[in-house]
Amino acid sequence: MDTMANQDSIERKLERVAFHRHAVALMPDALDPRPGIAFLVEGQKSGVLQRFCSCDISKKRSCDHALALSRIYKQWKKRLKEKNFDDDFRSSIWDEFAQILGENCRETLDSVRIDFIKAGNAHSLKVFGSDGEEMFSYLSDGVDRERFLERCEKEFGPAAVPNRAAVLARLALMTLTENERAMNGRGFEARRQMLEKSFWHRARHFSGYPVMALISSYRGCRERYIF
Repeated sequence: MDTMANQDSIERKLERVAFHRHAVALMPDALDPRPGIAFLVEGQKSGVLQRFCSCDISKKRSCDHALALSRIYKQWKKRLKEKNFDDDFRSSIWDEFAQILGENCRETLDSVRIDFIKAGNAHSLKVFGSDGEEMFSYLSDGVDRERFLERCEKEFGPAAVPNRAAVLARLALMTLTENERAMNGRGFEARRQMLEKSFWHRARHFSGYPVMALISSYRGCRERYIF
C-alpha cells in the first residue's frame, strides 16, 4: 500500500517537472509555504553533476525540494532503463513532429499570439502566427492546458519562484555546450539552439492523448492534424 501511495506521489510530482536537454527542474507545489525550485544537471559521464534549489533552506542544508527531485530522477531513470527525460522524449513521435515543423517555421514564443476564443459556453485556446494565421488549437481544457500556457507564456516571476517559461530558459543556459557558448559570444547561434527557440519546440511537450488540433504551414501546404 505504501509503495502504491509513493508511486502515486511520484506521478503527481511529474506534472511539476520541467526539463531541457540533460537538466531537470521541479516546480513548487502551489501549497508550499516556503516554495523553491530545485534544479538537477546530469553529467555526461558520471551521473548527477550538480543539484541545487532556489529556496532559503537550501543555503543551510538539503531541502525537501531538492530531495524530492532526486527521488523523481532516480525513479524515472530506473523506469527508462537509465535514459534521461530528454533521451526518452527524443525517441518519441512528438519530438519528430516538432523537428519537422520547427525546421520550416521561424515562429518563436515572441512572434506568436495566444488567445482564448469563445465558442458557445466554452473557450478554446488558439495560437496565431506572426502573419495572423491560426497555426495551433488546443482542444483540452484540463490541467495539461495550464502546463502548456506555463511553457509558452512570457518569462516572469521573482528570483526564488519564477514561472515555468523562465525556468526553461535557465535550463537552456545551463546546458549549453562549449561550442555553443563560443558561437553565442560571437553573436551566432547553433542550429540546435535555433530549433529549440521555435514555438514548436516549446509546444512539443504535450500529454500524449487527444488534446489538440494542429493547423500548420509546411512547405506551402496547410493541413490539419488531430492528436
